[in-house]
Amino acid sequence: AVRVDKLTLAALQATLQLYAEGRELEIPTLRYISRSVEEIRTLARTLAKSYKGAVVEKGSTEIGGGSAPGAELPTWRVALPSDNPSDLTKRLRKGDPPIIGRIEDGKVWLDPRTLEPGEAKIVAQVLRSL
Repeated sequence: AVRVDKLTLAALQATLQLYAEGRELEIPTLRYISRSVEEIRTLARTLAKSYKGAVVEKGSTEIGGGSAPGAELPTWRVALPSDNPSDLTKRLRKGDPPIIGRIEDGKVWLDPRTLEPGEAKIVAQVLRSL
């Protein structure tokens, strides 16, 4: 038997209430999944302007954090060229705020799909300071 506690029930109730009221895009994951490719491209361009040699390219985002293996969405991403990609990702992670990217083809890639309003400016500031 599976028993849930009061906090789990409260979270479930709040989530279902958002759906019932047509406010499901207030759930961050759904908002990110629903974000338009053009909005993501605009965010990517904002970030790319802040790092010398950065390039914006089409890509794909895996969704679900492992709960939806193989499910991908189109996105735009930013390539940050570096002589030492491992060092760059470490510097980004240890920054304030931490920025998480991934290394692919010798470049550090950032996908702005999950940026909240105003965060692109903060990430751009960090990139300019590198």
